[in-house]
Amino acid sequence: MDQPGRLLKLFTSVRTSEDATDDSMTGSLAVDEVLRKLSSPDLIRLLQHVKSWNTRAGTSAVAQGILHALLRLRTADDIIAAFSPEIVALNAATLPKGKQADGLRELVNALIPYSERHLARVERLVQESYTVDFLLAEMDGFEIGEDEDEQMED
Repeated sequence: MDQPGRLLKLFTSVRTSEDATDDSMTGSLAVDEVLRKLSSPDLIRLLQHVKSWNTRAGTSAVAQGILHALLRLRTADDIIAAFSPEIVALNAATLPKGKQADGLRELVNALIPYSERHLARVERLVQESYTVDFLLAEMDGFEIGEDEDEQMED
């Protein structure tokens, strides 16, 4: 949990693996089980990493996937309990100086704007893909006949 770069590579490779299963939230049943059984301090750390990964478009898909998996595999009460003052204090004691863990409210408030931005970006991409599909369909119907080719050469 203290090496976010390696953790990101792990989650990315699980998502893109040929062995990824559709029955799993993350692509691997073993990873799902680990997420289901994470201790509260580790859950807080993982959510902090998800928050930072979610700020970049390149890593947001992994962050959103992990967040989705956590919300499906853990109960809301379990996640709320992980952010109890005692556990947050315990987690803060194990973090390096200057790296204070956010509370649940701060974490959610940090996730929302970036998630909305990524959703808007995906919606724009979908709209642009419809435009491209339309243009390609119109171009398929527009063919230059042999008579027109001969006239152009003259």
